[in-house]
Amino acid sequence: MWIANGVGLAIVLVAAFLLFRRRQPRMQHYMFAHDVAPRAILSDPVACLPRLLSNGRSNASANSLLVRWWAEAKESSPIGVGIPIEQMQFRTEVLGHPNATAFVIEMPPVAKAREAIAVAIVADGPGGKPRLTRYFTLEANRSSDASISEWVQTKPGKLEYREHLKRCECDVNGFLKLVQGIIQADGSMPPSTFSPLAK
Repeated sequence: MWIANGVGLAIVLVAAFLLFRRRQPRMQHYMFAHDVAPRAILSDPVACLPRLLSNGRSNASANSLLVRWWAEAKESSPIGVGIPIEQMQFRTEVLGHPNATAFVIEMPPVAKAREAIAVAIVADGPGGKPRLTRYFTLEANRSSDASISEWVQTKPGKLEYREHLKRCECDVNGFLKLVQGIIQADGSMPPSTFSPLAK
């Protein structure tokens, strides 16, 4: 009788675990956007930003950095299935002022809530010297919309998650317009001199 109860309990626990796992984001995808990349960028923007912000889409230096972070994200989530990095794309955008440059990462297609659709690393860097770096994510919600959040380094090695907008469209260009509005409204970046993202 004890054995039957133990087997029944084990089956219930395994079923609960599998149901829980089905609702959770894929770990490599999640760890890249919400741990490995923000931690690297916000802890040492002087080392990371020049590699990310030069030469646009053909930037081999940015590509090698993203490949390294993708591998680190996989190492930090060994039980998850690996996701091909070839599905990731990146580019740079100017957000209304030449000093407000964004490195935009379009992530592999999302499969679950809280996975990032895109990341925008925004740098205020006159003359190529970063003064301020901000890290935003466009995250899939459980429904067909998304939310915008930001990772902030509050002290060395400590990141804090802040949600800016609970509901928006799952559109990367729309995300960049909203990020531009956030950084200009709080005065952390220069005001717009033009709007290249306008349709």
